[in-house]
Amino acid sequence: MRQIDDWAQFKWLHAFRCAVAVSVCLFIINQFTWPLLAFMAPTSAFVIMNVFKNQTVSSAIQRIVGPFIFSIFALLCAYFVHNPWLNTVFLFLLLLIGSYLFARAYFPYAAIMGCLIGTVIFSVAATSTHPDFATLTAISFIAYCVIGVVIAWLATRLIFPNRAKRELLPQLGLTLDAIKESYKSKKAMLSLESFTPLKHLFLNCEHQFKPAQARIIEHLIIELKQLYLKVERINQEKRTQTLGKKLPELGKALRALDQAMIDRFSAFAQALKSSKPLSHRASEISDMLNQLDSLLSQLREQGELLKQDVLSVLKLTSCIQSYRLLNQKLEACIKAFNASFDTHTTPKQLNAFLPGEKSRLWQWDKKTARRTFKISIVLLIVYYFVTQQHLPGSFQAIITAGIIAAQPNLGQSTQKLWQRFLGIVVGGLIGFGLLLLLGHTSSLWLLIPALFILTLVFSYIAQGSDTVSYFGIQAGVILFILVAMLEPSHNTTMAIQRLEGVFSGGLIALIVAWILFPVHPRKLLRKQLGVGLQLASQLTTAINQHKVSDVRIILRDALSGKKQLLDDLNGLGSQAADRQILDSFNLLEECFEQLAHLNDIQAQVNKSQLCQRADRDLQTVRRILPRIFEQLGTLDTANVKQLDPERLIKTIGEIAQSYRERRITYQYPLEESELYANYVCTWIFIAERAVLLKALLLKSS
Repeated sequence: MRQIDDWAQFKWLHAFRCAVAVSVCLFIINQFTWPLLAFMAPTSAFVIMNVFKNQTVSSAIQRIVGPFIFSIFALLCAYFVHNPWLNTVFLFLLLLIGSYLFARAYFPYAAIMGCLIGTVIFSVAATSTHPDFATLTAISFIAYCVIGVVIAWLATRLIFPNRAKRELLPQLGLTLDAIKESYKSKKAMLSLESFTPLKHLFLNCEHQFKPAQARIIEHLIIELKQLYLKVERINQEKRTQTLGKKLPELGKALRALDQAMIDRFSAFAQALKSSKPLSHRASEISDMLNQLDSLLSQLREQGELLKQDVLSVLKLTSCIQSYRLLNQKLEACIKAFNASFDTHTTPKQLNAFLPGEKSRLWQWDKKTARRTFKISIVLLIVYYFVTQQHLPGSFQAIITAGIIAAQPNLGQSTQKLWQRFLGIVVGGLIGFGLLLLLGHTSSLWLLIPALFILTLVFSYIAQGSDTVSYFGIQAGVILFILVAMLEPSHNTTMAIQRLEGVFSGGLIALIVAWILFPVHPRKLLRKQLGVGLQLASQLTTAINQHKVSDVRIILRDALSGKKQLLDDLNGLGSQAADRQILDSFNLLEECFEQLAHLNDIQAQVNKSQLCQRADRDLQTVRRILPRIFEQLGTLDTANVKQLDPERLIKTIGEIAQSYRERRITYQYPLEESELYANYVCTWIFIAERAVLLKALLLKSS
């Protein structure tokens, strides 16, 4: 079994598969005498295998049927509507429909390919004097798309067909092994970038799973990343714990708990490697955690804890709660993994694992609107530009702009915009040079080897981390749009015209996205983090006033959009600021869990005289904590610096110390004393998270 970081082998195998598919496309299209839009065959194969990787029969049919339907509509407009402005309106409506379907992931491949063919045919009808040229263009476009789609589909199934699926779960197991070693050694054994290969593996074998299985496994990869962050957090808490050394019985219990956790990690990792479901034994660790709570109660009754620093005791109880949260996350991962083996998973059961993930066709939100108008406006501007300027490379301009606009993250990351621009420049210059070179020869045996090697390189780069992948995709696309078929007319003029087309379409797409859609994942995540902190403030106040019925539903709905934003940030996780944002979300979710716990035990607290007495003494904490969350939610560095959540921990410690010295807890039944300890430790847990959130926000600002 190769190590998780040895990712080069798989990338080369995928690049080889893609290069073979493109070479076969090149050979086939050069057997025809009709060169119009011939570049769509290798371009379709390259884009399908590196961007839209879902190689199911359904998606292959979509890529063929979509252009056919949209071309029929475009041809009807071309033949029966002779008003240029009215044609533009029809085109914009067509683009809005196609872009909306693509944004909502309903027949996405049919929709995006339809948008491209529709724009091309409208532009041909507006600029051509030959009445049947638009029809010939539609037929040519569909024919070459079919060639590219079929060859990409066959290559995916015939060349290393099962490798990605065969290696995905074992690689998840290796990742879990690394997380286990991090937990065991209290040292980081991997980073967030270690999850990038898992993402690529999943995308390359998604078509081999049933839809429900694919969604659960994708969710499992995200959950493993969250599990890794929780392990890193609990390691920090364990390093500061000293009571285990001072109290041998407690230390022995903690070591036994650690060993049980490690064993559970090992069992889960082995199940992943062997691709077999894991039996549920969650009760073992849960029982150990309950026994640990009982041990603390005994030590408290025996007076052993009275000899220790009160804050150390409270933080130990808080640390045990962290163990509980880690166990819950681990069991959630195991439950999702086991569910992936259930071939009869119903949509209702699936949504139990993936709350808030169900996509509805008629749902208008900012994300849908942004993506819909982005694709529509880009293609409309390119259409207007090529028809008004009569640009010779109009086909290249439209296809380039459409492919760029359809790719994810466009306009959300300056880094990705620069990658695409550099890809256009490099791919364009290489293609221009090949056009000049091949203009003096008609040998197909020079074209295919040259493009095979270039495809191999660009596809390998496209499988890399998100810091370079978009460069590889863009350079490959531009190269095939420029150089796909040997023609007698290859000369300097033809090369320049095609280069002008791809540069025009690419720059229009990039500039429109940069000006009209400049939102960045980091900015969106920070904004949502601020909203979450404000919500934490409101919920803390509402819980204090006993006005909340079900906290978890409110929190699930509040964070339902986080997944896509975190996915957009994936690959940039090596940057410290991005890691701090992810950690902040993790801490916020832990605060929400504890707020939900406070809400759950509120009825018991109201009946307990001891807790009511503590509640009155904790009024200052309960009043100040919502304000701290509110100020943290402003994300303003000056406001955050002025906060002093550490003081809350000291205040809680002073109250607990006062109760200890006056032996107040011994005046009440044991059950009330246990509830009091639970209640106070939950507040200190939340206050500790506020301290950590303050530090992370200051670092990431």
